[in-house]
Amino acid sequence: MTQSATEAQPKAKKNKLSSGFFRFVLTRFLLIIPTVFILVTIVFFVMRATGDPISAALGGRLTPEELQKRIHAAGYDRPLIVQYIDYLGGLLHGDLGTTLTDNQKVSSILVHYGSATFELAFLALIVALIVGIGRGAKSGILIKSGAALETAGKTSCAMPPRCSSSA
Repeated sequence: MTQSATEAQPKAKKNKLSSGFFRFVLTRFLLIIPTVFILVTIVFFVMRATGDPISAALGGRLTPEELQKRIHAAGYDRPLIVQYIDYLGGLLHGDLGTTLTDNQKVSSILVHYGSATFELAFLALIVALIVGIGRGAKSGILIKSGAALETAGKTSCAMPPRCSSSA
């Protein structure tokens, strides 16, 4: 091919899906899966390190016969690997189990009490966004106007004496 033939071909547009930011977000999102798996595995085995949870929670309040019935009903007398596989299978199907003390479904407790937690977290996020965007805009304006040194001076005066270097 000649030089003019290669120049005549238009350059291929870069696909938006292959942009660096999209790949970064996708990678971070996909890393959630192994992170949650590792966390769930660690929690499971740490909870079983001292024995079964029923003995730890209710051991002193139940007779030995009642304690053995509860341990058998919950499946804590089976091998640890079998318990782990059942635990993972339950999590994949959305079964979070039941509480040890009153046999309520954990998912119903989360639905009942989780709504207030979600509301609080959502409102905190809104406040953080409003304050953060406002402070960021103000800092950007101050840096452009050359007042960054003045702002740093005001900030250091507002710090407690043990935090500033002028003490």
